Amino acid sequence: MSKTTLSLARLGRSAPTAFEVEPDAEARARLIEALDLRGLRKVRLTGEVTPEGKADWRLDATLGATAIQDCVVTLEPVTTRIDTPVTRRYVA
Repeated sequence: MSKTTLSLARLGRSAPTAFEVEPDAEARARLIEALDLRGLRKVRLTGEVTPEGKADWRLDATLGATAIQDCVVTLEPVTTRIDTPVTRRYVA
């Protein structure tokens, strides 16, 4: 999915809306630079946005990525898998 903006105003309020976001090569390059990494693979945010009450929303997702960074002791590359839950509430 290349779209990275989800307009809550356009979503139905009767059921959750699933989404999946994967940054393209240019966006991954910016993340690598910003985070001072050697590499970044398999970056994905997958989840759903659920209506709450009359005007609020809740985002439940999983952020997954494989990061390659320098070891602070040996400076050799270290590969780390990250899978972490993400929850956000959007309150009107």
